[in-house]
Amino acid sequence: MINFKIYDEIFIDPEEFFNKTKDRELNLERFIYNNESVYLKQNMNGYDFRCLLSGIMEDVEADEEYITVAKVNDGIMIRHKVRDEFEDMDICNEWMVRM
Repeated sequence: MINFKIYDEIFIDPEEFFNKTKDRELNLERFIYNNESVYLKQNMNGYDFRCLLSGIMEDVEADEEYITVAKVNDGIMIRHKVRDEFEDMDICNEWMVRM
């Protein structure tokens, strides 16, 4: 089990999350895929997961990304949001990591 500093009772600093999981296998469950409800299971280490998020940002040529990492009942929820200026919409993706 990885120990994270918790802020405001549920939030984890995204940088701390990715630093501590970069070499660990994550069992990811994806619930939102580009604003659409899905249920996908994925396994990858934290480094590859971070690269996936960076790739989403590059695909839409976004200038900024917003990452929320929060401790929930039985795991950690990660929400990634970027702004697609060409399509004039926000793109949201969401995963759960069971810990």
